[in-house]
Amino acid sequence: MLGFSLTKILFTAAIVWAVWYFFIKPKTTPPPPAAGRDNTPQADPPARELAACPSCGVYGPVDERCECGALHGNGHEDGGAQGHRGRDGG
Repeated sequence: MLGFSLTKILFTAAIVWAVWYFFIKPKTTPPPPAAGRDNTPQADPPARELAACPSCGVYGPVDERCECGALHGNGHEDGGAQGHRGRDGG
């Protein structure tokens, strides 16, 4: 009728097992942790305030020297922030 035989059933079962073993199983098992590596998440470094260089206009960390030699921060105590007044200046 349909031509089922023990050979065809075993062959089909082997194909199903191979697909499961090589494609589905690796996705469901997590990889083992690497020996000697610390897997704890690292904290991000703290944010640093940036200011424009008074000479060349390049932004860099406040109170650090630019490549041109000038100190970022425009020499202001507030780190170079001069406030934003908008397009109309007021």
